[in-house]
Amino acid sequence: MFVFYQQSLKTSNHTGTGKMRLPKTFILKRDLEEKTLDLLNREQKKKKEHVSRAESLTEKFNRLYDNGLILKNGTKEDIKKAAEMAYALGVIAKRFDEQDLKEHYAKKSIGLYLAYGIGTLDDAAPYHQDLEGVGIPEIMHEGVVKNILLDDDTGHNKAGLKRKF
Repeated sequence: MFVFYQQSLKTSNHTGTGKMRLPKTFILKRDLEEKTLDLLNREQKKKKEHVSRAESLTEKFNRLYDNGLILKNGTKEDIKKAAEMAYALGVIAKRFDEQDLKEHYAKKSIGLYLAYGIGTLDDAAPYHQDLEGVGIPEIMHEGVVKNILLDDDTGHNKAGLKRKF
């Protein structure tokens, strides 16, 4: 870019005010480069925010899940919260195209929902509406998790889990 600027100094006209006019191509190129850098910076900040949110949610989930002890010592409300957190982490992993993590958290969420034992619509109502930018569906149960996180585009279940419906 400096070479281009130096060449334009030789060929550009000076105005009577002592200011130099830069060619339009130079200004357009500079503006385009600035806009591109700005866009890249915004994308990087956005990705860092998502990663930070995911790390925060992972930490909360690990504290609540506590290596499966929640199933023995946790309340039903804690189990539902952990299931929703695992679902949200699975969706975040899906956004970042992390297949192994997506399936890992989907299976944890399914296991927690099965342990919770959803039997009524009230049981299926989520505790959270949104977790770190991930919307939680109005009706949540293991089947929703399977459909959203474990089924491929053809409708086949990749994890080998059988559907109940």
